[in-house]
Amino acid sequence: MVDYQRMREEVHLNQNKAIYVNCVCTLINFLLLFIIAVMLGPVAHDAGILINDAGKSLADLSIMIPEINRLIPEARNTTLILGHMIPRITQGMDILRQLCNQDPACH
Repeated sequence: MVDYQRMREEVHLNQNKAIYVNCVCTLINFLLLFIIAVMLGPVAHDAGILINDAGKSLADLSIMIPEINRLIPEARNTTLILGHMIPRITQGMDILRQLCNQDPACH
């Protein structure tokens, strides 16, 4: 009977130790999570500021999109005009180069 009583006390003591270790580990985990949450607070604040700024930029861009769409055909026309003018400009530069080669005062 004494052995049974002693074994029961040891099991009870081991259970108490296990509960104590479990509480300590849970407290450490809670403290780590709390510290991480406190450290992430400023990051979340900065992210909120960045998101608000991005929203304002998108609003500004949405105002500009109709203007950009209006300019695209004009840019295409300019590109076409330049495409037609480049050979003429090149030809004019060749003529000027030939004239300069013929006249030594040109240099």
